[in-house]
Amino acid sequence: MDTEDPLRLWQHLHGATTHFPIALVFVAAAFDTGALLFKKTNWRTVGYWSLIAAVVMLLPAMLSGLYGIYVDANGKATYAAEGYNHVRTINWHRNMSFFATGFLLVPAIWRTVKRDELSNAARIVCLLFTLIGVAFIAVVGYNGGYIPRGY
Repeated sequence: MDTEDPLRLWQHLHGATTHFPIALVFVAAAFDTGALLFKKTNWRTVGYWSLIAAVVMLLPAMLSGLYGIYVDANGKATYAAEGYNHVRTINWHRNMSFFATGFLLVPAIWRTVKRDELSNAARIVCLLFTLIGVAFIAVVGYNGGYIPRGY
């Protein structure tokens, strides 16, 4: 495609902005699970701030991905190698990232509004939302590997 960025700058930006929030989401889930199991208040604090940082950092990750799909490609998702349905993969990747962000926003906003002073039942619900978000993030990352390389 002649209008495509030859350096594929969006891919570098997208790759650079995605991996740290993904790691933070896993850290948040791990510390929140540990805080619940071992009754460690300071672990819950680490989980909370890791979740907040991850959600904030998901914004540039999503924006750079959307840029690559809709602006750099002029609305055509054609970056990947042939041999599989790349349009379906890109759409799946985009939609799952929206679901992941939505599931992660719920506990982030809830815990922020309540100043992280939640009952045990509310903490479990927040943890479940975070774990569902982690599952969606795993799917997003798996599909993301196919887009630029076709494997």
